[in-house]
Amino acid sequence: MKIILVILTTSFCLSSQVSAYQQINKIFPEVPEFKEREINKSQIKGWHDFRKENPKWRINWREESQGLSILGPPTGFNNGTPQHIAESFLKNNNGLLGLPENLEGLELQKVDKRRAYHLTFQQNHNEIPVEGGLINVNMTSDGMIYYVEGNYYENLSLSNSIPTISSADAVNYALNDLGKSIEQMSKSNAELVVLPYGAEFKLAWKTSIHEKNSIGNWIYYVSSENGDILTGYNDYDIFSSSSSSLPTANGDVYDHHPNAGSIVNRTLTHLSGAGNELDGSYVKVFNDDTTEISNGDFTHSPTHTHFDEVMVYYHATEFQKYMGNEVGYSYLNYPNSLVKVHANVHYGTDYNGAGAGYGDSLVFGDGDGTLYNSLAKEDVVIAHEY
Repeated sequence: MKIILVILTTSFCLSSQVSAYQQINKIFPEVPEFKEREINKSQIKGWHDFRKENPKWRINWREESQGLSILGPPTGFNNGTPQHIAESFLKNNNGLLGLPENLEGLELQKVDKRRAYHLTFQQNHNEIPVEGGLINVNMTSDGMIYYVEGNYYENLSLSNSIPTISSADAVNYALNDLGKSIEQMSKSNAELVVLPYGAEFKLAWKTSIHEKNSIGNWIYYVSSENGDILTGYNDYDIFSSSSSSLPTANGDVYDHHPNAGSIVNRTLTHLSGAGNELDGSYVKVFNDDTTEISNGDFTHSPTHTHFDEVMVYYHATEFQKYMGNEVGYSYLNYPNSLVKVHANVHYGTDYNGAGAGYGDSLVFGDGDGTLYNSLAKEDVVIAHEY
C-alpha cells in the first residue's frame, strides 16, 4: 500500500474537526485515464536477459501506468557508494526499466538509510519534476539490490515549458475555487510540475494550501497556461468509523522481536467473517509453505510455520490503527481504508528480504540464518514494509 502522508503537529478541538469534515466532500476534476501501457520489445528482451542471471526474480507490469516493479534475492555488486551502485544497476537494465541509456532526466532525490538503503530518483523534464515519475531502488546495507520499482514516462513532450501565469496567480485560482482568502491560510506555496494527464502531459502549478484553524492541506494542480483547476485533493480528511462489530481473537506474538523479549498473547482485531482466518480489514496473510490458519487457532510457538502469519497480521493491523488513531490519520481507519494488503510469509527459500510483491502485496523471507533471520519476526520490518 502506497500512501503519501503529511504529519500535522498542531492540536485541534472538536469544532475545527467539524469544520474540516464539512469540506471533505469537495469534488475535484478527475484526471483522464492514462493510455494503456505498451510493453515494448526492448523491455521484454531486457526481462529475459535479466532472468537468465536472476531466475528467482519476479516482475509486475503496472497496467494503469508506465511503471513496473522487480523483486528477488539480493543481487549485483557492492563496490562504490549506494548512488553509484543504484545508477549502475539502472544503466545496465535500462531496456527492461524503460530508461534512457545515460539516465538523462533522472536525478537522485533522496537516500534513506535504515537497516537498508532506499534511494529515490526523480524524473525531470527541462528541469521540471514529473509528477509520479519516480524510480525507487532498494538495497541491503552492503549494497546488494533486492527491489526496484517506479514509473518513468517515455516520449514526454510539452507544447510549452514556460508558464503563462505566475505562482501567485495559481494560489489565487486555488483559493477562489476553495472559497477562501489568503488571510485564512497559515501558509501556501506553488511549484511548477509536469502532470501526466491522460494521453498527454500538462505544465501545472502544484499548489499547497494550509488553512488556519482547520485540518487539511489542500493540493491543487492549476494549469500554468490559463489557471484552470486540473485536479486536486486534500492530504488530510476526517472520517468517522467504527470497528466495534468486527470479530477479535487472541494470538501469540513478539511485541518486538525474539531478542527483545518472550512471546506474549495479544488481541487480534479487525478480523473478517467468523474470525477464524487471518483475513481482516487491512491485511490478509498467506503462507507460502503450507495452508493458512483457518480454524481460529492463533497461538503457536515461534518455530511453528503459522507463528509468522500471526506476527504479520498483528503488527500490520496495529501499525494501521496507530497511524489512524495516534498520529491522526483517521481517514485510514476502517471502513474507509481502500486497500487490503496481501502479505506472504515464508517467501522463497532462505530469502534474505522483505518488500513489495505483485500489486498490493508484501513478501517476507525466512532469511538464510547468516545475513538475516526471519523477516516476519520483527515489528519494525513489518511496519516499514506495510
